[in-house]
Amino acid sequence: MKTLRKACCVSRRGLAAAGLFVLLVSPAKATAQTNDSTEILFLHLQFKNQSVSLIGARVQLGYLKPRPADNIPNGIHFDLISADGRELWRGVIEDPSRRVVEFEEPPRSGKLKQKIIQAADAEFTVRVPARADARRIEFYTLQKLGSDNQEARKTLGSFDLPLK
Repeated sequence: MKTLRKACCVSRRGLAAAGLFVLLVSPAKATAQTNDSTEILFLHLQFKNQSVSLIGARVQLGYLKPRPADNIPNGIHFDLISADGRELWRGVIEDPSRRVVEFEEPPRSGKLKQKIIQAADAEFTVRVPARADARRIEFYTLQKLGSDNQEARKTLGSFDLPLK
């Protein structure tokens, strides 16, 4: 019985050490995949008439969280661009002017239906790394061309990033 308790304690210590190792190593790996700086640029934007415009911007300390997906259907894509035109970073968000609502139809049936509501305009915020070499941000959608899975960009707007 004493040996079993001792093995159990050793197992718990090993598990605790492994957990501590993961906690210490994981954040460095996750932040390296999201942004190299310790600052995030929050862009407060408006989407109106199929165009994106800047309302305001602010820089905060922090690291970006890893993005869940880069292939959001009907999403709004955005690229950070350097002074020489290189793409430095990219992201995509769901279209902020589209809302999916669920409702019970017929009433008290327990069956849910979905409906997409398209708003005329929407305000939203995107987070991008605050990079010293980033000069512009470009917003666009990807539209399918025919049946061969080719896509074309439809530009929604582009503007210079506010300098720190």
